[in-house]
Amino acid sequence: MNYLAHCVLSGEEEAVLFGNFIADSVRGKEALNYPPLILRGIRLHHAIDTYTDAHPLVRHSKSLLWATQKHYAAVIVDLVYDHFLAAQFEQWFGCSLWHYTQEVYRIVDAFASYMPPRVQRFYPYMKKQNWLYEYRRREGLQRALEGIGRRSRHANRLAVAMRDIEQHYETLQDDFSSFFPEIQRFSRQWLAYQSTQ
Repeated sequence: MNYLAHCVLSGEEEAVLFGNFIADSVRGKEALNYPPLILRGIRLHHAIDTYTDAHPLVRHSKSLLWATQKHYAAVIVDLVYDHFLAAQFEQWFGCSLWHYTQEVYRIVDAFASYMPPRVQRFYPYMKKQNWLYEYRRREGLQRALEGIGRRSRHANRLAVAMRDIEQHYETLQDDFSSFFPEIQRFSRQWLAYQSTQ
């Protein structure tokens, strides 16, 4: 799951969405410095990642790409699943992806004073280029993969990952379509439990 999916799995609380959005840039005990609802979003993000990484459908998707992409298969699957979510957004949620992304940026802007340095560096580019919206197109997915590949300190084949994705596109899409209702259910249950604590 990448940024778009994490946002839509955040429930109704804006602070939870923000926490979920920044979670990958918050290290260890730093999370305890955030207000309770942002902290809940950070913890939700990690719970989603743990559930996703262990899920058989996600593991199957990764296995399709492992031969050529190795450990980067996980990164690719995260982005590909966001691509499928973005491309089918109106079918899943009955509303415009464009308007949803603008709402996400409004929420993130509203909590800007809590933004970690790493998010401060990439977020202006994300918003200006509307990465969340561009995921819907294969060209947007290609650009995202190339960008991660350039920024990585390790040798990788992300620049040619689209070739591998195209080879397994329909199977990856089937995995996502079966998996997404399950991660939605997991996230709802996790949030419902946390709200009673």
